[in-house]
Amino acid sequence: MAKGEQVYPEWLKAAADRVRHLRVGRHLVYHEVTGSTNDDVRRLAEAGAPDGLVVLADEQTHGRGRLGRAWVSPPGTSLLLSVLFRLPLPLEQAARLTMIMGLAAVDAIGSACGLEAALKWPNDILLEGRKCGGILAELEGEGELLRWAVVGLGLNVNFSPAQFSELAATATSLQDCLGRPVDRGELLVALLRSLSSRYARLRRGQNPFPEWQSKLAMLGQDVVVEVGQEEISGLAELVTEWGTLIIRKEDGTRQELSAGDVRVRLTGEKR
Repeated sequence: MAKGEQVYPEWLKAAADRVRHLRVGRHLVYHEVTGSTNDDVRRLAEAGAPDGLVVLADEQTHGRGRLGRAWVSPPGTSLLLSVLFRLPLPLEQAARLTMIMGLAAVDAIGSACGLEAALKWPNDILLEGRKCGGILAELEGEGELLRWAVVGLGLNVNFSPAQFSELAATATSLQDCLGRPVDRGELLVALLRSLSSRYARLRRGQNPFPEWQSKLAMLGQDVVVEVGQEEISGLAELVTEWGTLIIRKEDGTRQELSAGDVRVRLTGEKR
């Protein structure tokens, strides 16, 4: 896209100008409506788009979360964006890109809203114990190295998930927690500033894992992890640097999980 062709809506104009100098955000593509920002970035990556490209939309018609699930978000209410990273990390270290996105989301929620967010393995953002956002990473490798990665983020901002039956019991939003609407432009600037800083440190060799692990909810607790049709219960003992969860089961054996839905085991619930 030639310089000057991109038109931003009012809520985004000032924010886009304020992130032009950042490593992540200087190339900012906006769509009022798109299928999926992750799909948009994948196409642009194949066409040679630069490191740090951000695609942002006010509405996704085919937004998705993990495991092929639909991402529910009314038009014009949330932050829906995906970032292109061109960093030739060893593939086993690719989870570090998801980690810095999660940490940047926590930073942005804290600085823009004054709320303390946490992370839930493998890639959710929590407020008051409920999900307010999620991350979806898609990778393209070349040999043993990462060719590029697309890391998408969806944050529930100015709507109440209680209006959707499938979200009411488990989700929340920044507006619900604050009791007022949030300036999405300010939130975006805070997110991209933190992400740019964290990405620069990652490029210099800093490992985000210790900080990411410190923000994880449910570690050290009795949990149930749903993996497909199976439920695995036990102590959420630790998470590895590669982003896998280690569960110590009742018989003392350990099981390593790379994906699944985790929740705290209810009192009296059988293992």
